[in-house]
Amino acid sequence: MDIYIASHSKEFANEAAQKLSGAGHQIISSWHYGAFLSTAEHTQKECEEKAWRDYEEVSNSDLLMLFSGPDKYSGGKFVEAGIAIGMGKKVCVIGHRENMLLYLESIPVFESVEAWIENH
Repeated sequence: MDIYIASHSKEFANEAAQKLSGAGHQIISSWHYGAFLSTAEHTQKECEEKAWRDYEEVSNSDLLMLFSGPDKYSGGKFVEAGIAIGMGKKVCVIGHRENMLLYLESIPVFESVEAWIENH
């Protein structure tokens, strides 16, 4: 399965990518592999390029896997999830629902990546 990882944490994303790849899944998201800078640290052109890259990666995924934080975090992961839902992609949450959008019946919640892997 082609998976886009949406998270507030590059470290969580890379750890999940390793586990999912080890289980035979393809990781489509690339934002978490390189340097992770704040939006303010990029030029307008870089922001546009990264936005389109993320959009295309979500478009090419079979599943968006959203990682919740210990507290509510804002950020691109909710935009990415909205894009995926709007495109009719599968979405799941690892952790807990941080946002009303994530209470849609079609969005299952799993305690961990390992729990998701066991069910797929």
